[in-house]
Amino acid sequence: MRGFFLTSFLCLTLPAWGQRPELAVPVGHTGKVSCVAFCSIDGKAYILTGSEDNTAKLWDMNGKELQTFKGHNGAITSVAFSSKNKQVLTGSEDGTAKLWELDGKLDTTIVPEGAIEQTDYSTSGINYMYSMNGIAFSPGGNSFLAGNGMGSVNLWGLNGEKLGAFRQGRQPDQEGSVTPDPSNTGQFFMLPQGPPITSVAFSPDGKRILAGTFKGVLFWNLNGDEAQGPSICENAGRILSIAYSPKGNAYVASCKNTVVLVDGDKKINLPIPAVLNTKALAFSPDGNYFLTGNKDSLTVWNLKGQLIHTLCGSAKTPYRAAFAPDSKAVLAICDGTARLWSLDGRELLALRGHSRPVNAALLSPDAEHLLIKTGDGSATMWNLAERGNKPFCRDGLCKCQAFTFSPDNQAILSTCGDSVKFWSLNGEEIKAWKASYADAIAFANGGNNILTIEGKDAQLWDLNGNEIETFTTDNIDISELDFSAEGKFALWEGDEKVKLWDFDGQLIRSFRTDEWEALTEEGYSLRFLFSPDWKFMLDESSMVLKPFRPPGAARDTIEDGAYIYTFSPDSKKLLTVAETSRAHVRSLDGEAEKAFDTHDCFAGSAMFFPNNKFIITTGKEDHSTKLWDASTGEELATLVSIDSADWVVTTPLGLFDASPGAMQLMHYVVGLEVIELEQLKERYYEPGLLQKLLGFSDEPLRSVDGFDTVALYPAVSLQLDTEANQLQIKLTARNGGLGQVSVFVNGKEIIEDLNPPQGFERKRNTSLGVNLARYSRYFLQDSLNIVSVRAYNEAGWLKSPAHTITYRPRFSRSKGTENGASPSPSFSFVPSPNPAFYAIIVGTANYAGDKLDLKYPGKDAEAMTSALRQAAGQLFGADSVFVSLLTTDTTDEKMLPTKANIKAAFDDFEKRAKAEDILLVYLSGHGVTYGDAERAQFYYLTQDIRSEGLSDEGVRNTRAISSRELTKWINAIPAQKQVLILDACNSGRVVEALESGSKSLNSTQIRALDRMQGRTGMFVLAGSAADKVSYEASQYGQGLLTYSLLEAMSVREGKLIDVVQLF
Repeated sequence: MRGFFLTSFLCLTLPAWGQRPELAVPVGHTGKVSCVAFCSIDGKAYILTGSEDNTAKLWDMNGKELQTFKGHNGAITSVAFSSKNKQVLTGSEDGTAKLWELDGKLDTTIVPEGAIEQTDYSTSGINYMYSMNGIAFSPGGNSFLAGNGMGSVNLWGLNGEKLGAFRQGRQPDQEGSVTPDPSNTGQFFMLPQGPPITSVAFSPDGKRILAGTFKGVLFWNLNGDEAQGPSICENAGRILSIAYSPKGNAYVASCKNTVVLVDGDKKINLPIPAVLNTKALAFSPDGNYFLTGNKDSLTVWNLKGQLIHTLCGSAKTPYRAAFAPDSKAVLAICDGTARLWSLDGRELLALRGHSRPVNAALLSPDAEHLLIKTGDGSATMWNLAERGNKPFCRDGLCKCQAFTFSPDNQAILSTCGDSVKFWSLNGEEIKAWKASYADAIAFANGGNNILTIEGKDAQLWDLNGNEIETFTTDNIDISELDFSAEGKFALWEGDEKVKLWDFDGQLIRSFRTDEWEALTEEGYSLRFLFSPDWKFMLDESSMVLKPFRPPGAARDTIEDGAYIYTFSPDSKKLLTVAETSRAHVRSLDGEAEKAFDTHDCFAGSAMFFPNNKFIITTGKEDHSTKLWDASTGEELATLVSIDSADWVVTTPLGLFDASPGAMQLMHYVVGLEVIELEQLKERYYEPGLLQKLLGFSDEPLRSVDGFDTVALYPAVSLQLDTEANQLQIKLTARNGGLGQVSVFVNGKEIIEDLNPPQGFERKRNTSLGVNLARYSRYFLQDSLNIVSVRAYNEAGWLKSPAHTITYRPRFSRSKGTENGASPSPSFSFVPSPNPAFYAIIVGTANYAGDKLDLKYPGKDAEAMTSALRQAAGQLFGADSVFVSLLTTDTTDEKMLPTKANIKAAFDDFEKRAKAEDILLVYLSGHGVTYGDAERAQFYYLTQDIRSEGLSDEGVRNTRAISSRELTKWINAIPAQKQVLILDACNSGRVVEALESGSKSLNSTQIRALDRMQGRTGMFVLAGSAADKVSYEASQYGQGLLTYSLLEAMSVREGKLIDVVQLF
């Protein structure tokens, strides 16, 4: 697959350098993909998809999402692209067609006569009569066709001007008579209805129009004549799809259980046993082939009707399909997902989103946890006070009617079917009991009891599931309950009666219809919502807000079509959300309201934070949860759950925080240029972002002022001469100029800068060469190697994606030379030798002076050495295990953890190790960060240092090891498999952190370690509780991280441990 895409994206040009980079979160389409098309921009291929989620998306050929086109109110039914004008055309079930620029800007909206009225009485966004079922650009790109369910095919100009209307038996521009629609009592008018259009196409010369309908194929000439064509699908009738050949007059049509090829006077019925309801039909761009879809495969045919290829692999019927611009691959919709296939049947790519659906959210009373419920019966628990989320329950186990947090924030209560269940915050079921089918549930009496609603009754339980009291209504189903501050609650019986009870089961008062006339507009209500202090009530039948205690005149009438409404915890504000997802915050003391748009889809839930400062909303279709400022309506953050256990938090200014797994799926987009996340991570990555916004962290937010444009790195092209083992690199400068060029082998940096400034003017070259034989010991001999090149902009802060080639070396290499130089290659392939295990173990407990002394690092280092010798010896053999232990718990000067001794250990392994070997580096002791936030480095403190202060450059250079130095030392060792374990104190001010008991890496330190990991390609595990408090008070007699690792290794005796899962 790498070879297939290599030439298609290496030299992608940027159409707009001045654009702000946009972060692409891997949400993808949140509904089924309904239509696909390829597009070609400046000779590069892209993919266009439309979906039932009302959006269209543009993707590159690596599956990276580039742009989203949103604005339709119904599912996308068809998409098209104009290469000439670089415009996207979308048709929708909402009865409109929209013309877009590539940057997502809407140019034109086409609304046929009557479409708006039809949409007015459609509750699903589907304009059945006017649904745009087929669209197509003219060959010249100056106009387009749109066919709808009314049987009309209209020709439109790019400015929205209607150029012609085609209908069976009529000439263009003859609109016909207008008659009332009897089914709509004459309120709206509709044109005469013809057979609904299913698809449209232009002939290659643009002079003929072809349309598929429910009753066959129709032909028109653009000069106004209805053309004649052969009768197709006489028995099946309905045409599912049609396609014109890009060359000549051939076209193909599919209908139920039949596909017909028409080429001039010839008509061929293809032997397809079962086409079913598939619209997968397309010609190749070279006009030599076409494809059809049947029950479980795609079939490629030539123009003689002969079968050429059958592409299998899909268990579902392909719904739509398209050929790639080079005719070498096929894009098809299978099971609602767009998939790219090679012609030999290999799946190359699946355009699949990774976000989790959001139905509703539930906030804990202390605002530290947020439970997100999905539509598939699963749930995710966000820890708002700390970074991250985790699955709460999976596989439909959370198919529950209602959830609520316990008042002490330690558990969750739910009604699931006919059971009441207690859950821990980790999603473990604690207890459960049968309680019929409860529609609602709540804690009562300060958390000492549980109240459930079951049809016509409400029941009060103790926390062990013992029923205490049943509150019975008068044979009317209970619709809702509310609690008062005095320990009373009200049960709402349908739309006629309200009963007020106390928790002893005593009925305090029963209100009938006539008693509510002073409170409601019509004397009754379907449901009431009370403010927490019971001073205000919202009559939900009339949406009138009134004082309740004492009763008073109407304060306000909610006229925005609200379907979500809730009072703030302090009873000072009312939040409503309308069907348009527009929210209003109304002050109950008479202040002006705030209004803001929440989501681009139907909002699922909305609530205030307990502190009244923030609002949380969820979007059902966009799979997101948003955080808002309750006072201003300003959007603060968006939360997205990724797959089962990953997450992303973003802000409108561009800051983001995310789990490592989610970051692997994310990237930036500038124009049509994909910029890897790593390249702009220094600007926008803010660990603990959500915690800072909510006030759980005192760290300030980073500023992103001045980051609106990108100084782009040069374009890169590679050429490999395998005979000479020579790699040629060509650079084309763009607006960011020329910077360093780094070269990697299998993800490991072997050349930091191949292109240093030269001469008096300090210029860099645009043509570079690398003799790969000089780096022979970095290559694996028994498999393909990946050689990668990254080019930086002149300022050095932005680097290109890794431009890669695959390479199997034709040289063999010796194990090493005494002086450390690269061995002389011999040009013959040899099998790979057995791997060896190398480990450098450092434990520093006794520093110069007493200020920094620790208790356990020396002991930890010796324990880790013993465990690794034993485990590695069993795996690699004792003769292939090499461990260098450096610790302060010794009198041997050669084993003391000085900077010189540590560097000597790395130098020794550099001479001996091979690419096939494994390297593990373990550092235990103190670590600090030093430098400004953007370029701060992590420093490991060696035994000679006396204090944590690193302002003296001499001290830094001789008594501390920077992450840059450590990176250089690790990269010099050829071993491709590498692990770094850092069990080091991690505060920026060691003594202050030790006294406060800080237990987490701050955001600057996380970024410093992250930069190091990116350059070494190694696994990095850093202790998150490595302060003096955790060392000195440890009940385990070891550092906690080391203890945990050794304990995990001991319980896995005789078994393998996956380092990815361990980390």
